[in-house]
Parts: sequence; C-alpha cells; structure tokens
Amino acid sequence: MANTTQHLLFHQIRTFKNSILQFPNAPFSDILNSAILLQIIEGSTHSRNRLFTPLVTLSAFIYQVLSIDGSCRQAVSHVLSDRLHQGYKAISIKTGAYCKARNRLPLKQLKQAVECSGRDLHTHARKAWLWKGSSYIAC
Repeated sequence: MANTTQHLLFHQIRTFKNSILQFPNAPFSDILNSAILLQIIEGSTHSRNRLFTPLVTLSAFIYQVLSIDGSCRQAVSHVLSDRLHQGYKAISIKTGAYCKARNRLPLKQLKQAVECSGRDLHTHARKAWLWKGSSYIAC
C-alpha cells in the first residue's frame, strides 16, 4: 500500500514539473526539486484527494502569479487547459474551489521552499549579479 502511495506522489510531482516546464525560461523550473515538492504535499494535511491537489493548486498559483492579469479565473483556466491537454474531462471555470485549495497550501513548507530556492539561486548566481559582488544573504 505504501509503495502505491509513493508511486502516486511521484506521479503527481512529475506532472507538476511538466506543467511548470511549459514556461521555457522559468527561473524556478530546476529549483523546485522533488524533495521540496514532497514536503509541500506532506504538509498539506487538510488536503483530500480531489481535483485541486496540493501540486495542482501550486501549479495554478505559480501560473497566476506569472500571468499578466494575475486573476484566479486565469489560474483555473490554466488547470482546465492542462486537464484537456492530458485527455481528462473539462472542469468548471468557477474559482471557489481553487481559492479554497490555495488557502489550504501549507504556509510553513511554502516559505521553506521559497527560502531554499532563493539560497540555491543565490549560490549559483554569477558574481556580477550579486550586490557589490557580495555572497552575503541577509535573512
């Protein structure tokens, strides 16, 4: 049973990464590693097995933040588009379920993911990009 659950989680992570990689030059596409994503899933204790899983919700949220208008409707439309592309049936474009799911994302794990990603990006940044050439990170 545990092996089936683990297989399902890694399938969700792979699907999430494929969705994010639709942005060809996304600065975070190689930063959000499987361990970070697994922590977000495991931190989502109030999540049930439904359409807006933690990773579907996170994908929609990242799309929302990167989109031009930043609306929930556009984020849900992105989920709808992804589902249709994968051969699943259409969903409603009402935003209520997405907004509730977004509020259930685990803040502690998201904060850790952002901090870890920031440190990783800073570590790999060219010296010319750093403030006065400094490798110091103020936290």
